[in-house]
Amino acid sequence: MDAKYPLIDAVLPLPDMRKRQMRRVVPEFLASCRSRSIYEARIVHGTTDPRTERALHDVLKDLPEVACFRTGGAQAGTSRATIVVLLGPDELPPSTP
Repeated sequence: MDAKYPLIDAVLPLPDMRKRQMRRVVPEFLASCRSRSIYEARIVHGTTDPRTERALHDVLKDLPEVACFRTGGAQAGTSRATIVVLLGPDELPPSTP
């Protein structure tokens, strides 16, 4: 790896978080990523309970700054994670009043 471009790992673990907490924490985490010019993040739901993953995906679907997301696989380190791609600073649609 070129030392000029250090690896930045943006990971949010959600082991026992409820959907209500996710609705607050996930947007804050993604806003923090974008403020640091990080446009790809890994959110680890780390459970075999599919409801946690579905709840996370429901939250992500409602966020305008999310370009897309997918379930992680071996390349993400675990299938119990979701990879989120964020829109760049000039790509967000104008906010409605």
